[in-house]
Amino acid sequence: MFNLCKTLFDGFSEADLKAAIAMINRRNDELHTGASAFEEYSPKYWLVGFYHVCQSLTTAMGESLETLFGEDEAKVAQEILNETQIEVKQRVHSTIAAHRKVFEDRPELERLEAAEKAKEDGMKLAHERHHRVTCPACVCVATVQGEPFGLEHVIHDEDVIKVQQPVSPRTFACSACGLKLQGYAELDVAQLGGHYTRTTEFSPEDYYGLIDPENINIEDYLDQLDIQEYDNE
Repeated sequence: MFNLCKTLFDGFSEADLKAAIAMINRRNDELHTGASAFEEYSPKYWLVGFYHVCQSLTTAMGESLETLFGEDEAKVAQEILNETQIEVKQRVHSTIAAHRKVFEDRPELERLEAAEKAKEDGMKLAHERHHRVTCPACVCVATVQGEPFGLEHVIHDEDVIKVQQPVSPRTFACSACGLKLQGYAELDVAQLGGHYTRTTEFSPEDYYGLIDPENINIEDYLDQLDIQEYDNE
């Protein structure tokens, strides 16, 4: 269930998934074995994760922490989450600034070569399900990868069939300056969040599995399908 939430909802991050599974496992352990699963699992280890999971899910449903917990506890939860978000922002901004400084301190020729190499890498990776973006540290070509979600949109364009799939970004990498970001929260701070669309092109033959009888050996084709014959007794 939580894997599906991670696929469908941008705000439900990898960290949310891990936190949710950890709490569910402990709850199941306590429920089915009678063990005091939470006795040695102090709230300081799970409270922030719990509140963030709740916030991610209530937001996805158009609700709020207040409708889930009530006004008083929601206020406490929001204060804790705000402090955590500030930490994420500070960490990401600090990481970006550090990579920017290191890149800018390199000789100009080296920077130009790195930028050109990053551009070439981006072109190659674009054909391997990566999405090209601009690096927030060095402004070179970088890429993000994500997880597809929702329905595909099929477009028939003359002799080409285009399949468009919405993707939610999850990881970022820049080969020019070495900056890497992980998880939707970090990408969102770096203004790299939001959906993007992956477009894949097919020929009608490949998309529908059609064959040209003039250019194929029917016996070999049937053998590849591993069709079994039965006597109709």
